[in-house]
Amino acid sequence: MTKEERDWIDILLMTDSNLYKSSSVQKRASASDKKRVRIMNYLDKLESVHKAASANKGLLIERLYKSFYHRLYVISEDKIPEDYFRGRQQFIRESDIGDSNYFAKQRKELAERAVYDQKRSLDLWLDYFLYDEKGKTYPMYEQYWAFHGILKMGKFKMETGKYTRRNSKTAYPFPNLNKEALENTMEAIENYVKFKTVPEGLESIADAFHTYNFKTLYEYYLKQYYLRHKSDSDDGIWKKYNQGSDYKLLFNDLKDQRTGWCNTDSESSAAEHLAGGDFYAYFTKDENGEYTVPRIAIRMMNNYVSEVRGISIYQNIESSMAPVVSKKLDEFTLDEVTSNRRSDMNRLTLIEKKVNSNIPLEINDLAFLYEIYDRIHEYGEGRDPRIQEIISKRDIKADLSTLFGVPLENISLDEVNDDTLIYYGDLDVKDGDYIPSVVIGNFSLNVPSMDGIKLPKIVTGNFELHGFNTVSELSISTRVVGNVIIPDLVFASLIELPKNNCGDIDLRKLMMCDKILFPSKVKGDILLDNLAKAKDMVFPEVVEHNVGLRLLSSGENLILPRKVGYSLFLNNLNSPDGIEFPESVGGVIYMRNFDANEIVRRMKR
Repeated sequence: MTKEERDWIDILLMTDSNLYKSSSVQKRASASDKKRVRIMNYLDKLESVHKAASANKGLLIERLYKSFYHRLYVISEDKIPEDYFRGRQQFIRESDIGDSNYFAKQRKELAERAVYDQKRSLDLWLDYFLYDEKGKTYPMYEQYWAFHGILKMGKFKMETGKYTRRNSKTAYPFPNLNKEALENTMEAIENYVKFKTVPEGLESIADAFHTYNFKTLYEYYLKQYYLRHKSDSDDGIWKKYNQGSDYKLLFNDLKDQRTGWCNTDSESSAAEHLAGGDFYAYFTKDENGEYTVPRIAIRMMNNYVSEVRGISIYQNIESSMAPVVSKKLDEFTLDEVTSNRRSDMNRLTLIEKKVNSNIPLEINDLAFLYEIYDRIHEYGEGRDPRIQEIISKRDIKADLSTLFGVPLENISLDEVNDDTLIYYGDLDVKDGDYIPSVVIGNFSLNVPSMDGIKLPKIVTGNFELHGFNTVSELSISTRVVGNVIIPDLVFASLIELPKNNCGDIDLRKLMMCDKILFPSKVKGDILLDNLAKAKDMVFPEVVEHNVGLRLLSSGENLILPRKVGYSLFLNNLNSPDGIEFPESVGGVIYMRNFDANEIVRRMKR
């Protein structure tokens, strides 16, 4: 055994101290064999099998992939967690509920797709090491190190540039193979093993070399690859993928581009997109002058725009792409949500230009930027990073003084006292603490009861009340722009929620309440998952996301939202009598005690 082989076996033991005890290694070992010998014998056997398979793509490769790699590393259908099914079912957003067997059929199909996608994504890595001219040259111990590194990597997060940790219940495909990033990773670790020196300029990830962390090194070189290939030009072309067309064209155009879009993680995701409607992607030029770099995605649901995504943080649109998106959206019929997003993103772009050009902002601009009356509606699935970037360049106290007509000394960015009228930042208040009139951020109050508590007039972030579980009447006159979260409340006679359109309404522990007064519209979820019965309760006209009533068994004069954007959870409902159902549900209606066709008939009133 050479020194290099010993060094690498020690590395494999460092990353998996029980490797020599594994059943695969034990099959090739004698009782007297030392750890290194056992592992080396196993690697030699694995290499001989790989060589035989690479020379014969027929039965042998089929057996190697299916009987060994797939059996060991691909999730089985019965191990897929419930969260995966919920996420995918929300995404599909069926237009009709179907028969009573619909949910079982959909669940089976989703499970089969998840397994297929894992197999196919894993096979791409195996194909590289078995058949690629460069991949075949790596010694088996290096191949083993890299391959078992990708087995620890889950779903890619665009906002962090990192992969989540994979475990036995991860249902998402394995990472995309980027040959350049992989080969740079392999070269870097080879040099480190030989010379024990971290490459110059990579001191920030030195621990990844010291611990031989494949995941961190691959993420680093993947990021460098995309930085080198990044396009700053807005010159591009739109490409349309028709509903029902070959989804592989969409998948292949986007799969290696690290956009973070759902349709890039598997063929099944691409198929789901094109089953629901057309798909548009805007491509700019790569370093070879070809239009291959995706910058914008527009997903249709039938004839309406369902999603608009970019490649900025949280899949938001880059500033330079905002005019391109806005012009393209002129071609479509827009619902209220997409129309608001386009309006807000166009306005944010104009404010950004004003700030960068030192043009004073008007009061309406300031109210929009600090989200005094409403949240800024982004195209992406998280906060547009430009909002905080713009605010960071501002004199915040001066802005708020202008906006509210309050002296600077009554505005605080750090500590609250009796003179504070406006607080900028997240505020966590305990019993007896002073509460200002306006909180530009998240507000959290932890008290044993609500007696004598004077709440803020405006909260632009989330509004949270903790610490009490019973109340006679709870009236929240505060204007809340973010979510309303009251997680400890179990019993109440009357709950009056903010009249303005807020985000989520989280009353997840509430078991009994005579009356809840909702706003007319909720832009997030309504969570009432412990409420067993509801009488004379009128929900908001529109709930843009989910409605959770998982333990509700019956309803009397219960009027559910006219429109639910995502899914409706009625898992425990015994009878639909006494309930006025939505006219439309964008996702899935979850129930188990009666025929889904009954709900369909009632929805078509």
